Amino acid sequence: MEVYEPTDLAMQLKYFPSHPLIIKDYTIVTPSIPPVLNIVVESVMLHKRSICFRAYPQMGKSTACRLSRAAIDEGQSFRDRFCLMITADPRRHEHIIRTIVRNLNLAIPNQPKLENLRRDALAAIENKLRSVNGRHFVLLIDEMQALQISEYEHLQFLQNELALQGIGMTVIGFAQTQVDDSITLLREQGRPELLVRFLNEVYDLPHCTNVGWLTETLTFFDEKMTYPSNSKCTYTEFFLPLAFADGFRLADSAKLIFLQMEQAIREASLKLLPTAHVLEVCRLILIRAKKLDHAGFELPQDVVKAAVAEANLASYTTNLTKK
Repeated sequence: MEVYEPTDLAMQLKYFPSHPLIIKDYTIVTPSIPPVLNIVVESVMLHKRSICFRAYPQMGKSTACRLSRAAIDEGQSFRDRFCLMITADPRRHEHIIRTIVRNLNLAIPNQPKLENLRRDALAAIENKLRSVNGRHFVLLIDEMQALQISEYEHLQFLQNELALQGIGMTVIGFAQTQVDDSITLLREQGRPELLVRFLNEVYDLPHCTNVGWLTETLTFFDEKMTYPSNSKCTYTEFFLPLAFADGFRLADSAKLIFLQMEQAIREASLKLLPTAHVLEVCRLILIRAKKLDHAGFELPQDVVKAAVAEANLASYTTNLTKK
């Protein structure tokens, strides 16, 4: 087996094109994730009917949803649960029941009737739980802001029908801030039963608000994420092997990076830092700093400024304000 040597330029060039930072195939457990997982795990443990997390776009909702699914699937005390993760159709072309049936890998007729799809979904859920001797179904819904009133009604029907069989159902939603419009509409339409059932506990998804958050995130690049997979070479070490060997750590530059991003959000008239933007800046810093690697390296401010500019927060602002 080939042993990766960080300072071997030929080996670095060989692995560079497939590095997770280059192909954008990596997941970082930011400080926003543990509080979310704690709420999710507790809600499942207590058999709550629903909880929902809301945030602006690009704040890590889908990642939080996937990691929540993993936390439930891997939890020793949740072996008797059946967990299903789906994404509601933001364009509202596919009904939530059809989405559930599709993700259950069930056949869908060319002209399906919703009542038949509901019946098939219920039967499949009951069979899944029977196979693990379980009585609890957990449904994670990404893009929950896309649900219409009729879809909440169908989810209510599923909960009620499962309850008749002694099966609990917990809905865990991850939504953009437009979910507030759904809450307002349900109130205006006089549907308190749906509000209480599905949107009674709505939490704001945590995000980067200080240097400490960024420092903890950068530590993943320095210490916890490695590549190639059979090596102990961290992401920071891969791109800056000489600097890393001499003691450089990206986390030590957290304040410099945070201040530059803070200036960028002021210029873009934003109130918060999108998580995706933060991670993109960190990614670009390592990639662009690679050519400057040397012992005694210190992260130049112009590299940080260039990475912040390249991450293009202005386009996020434009897209956020589009009607």
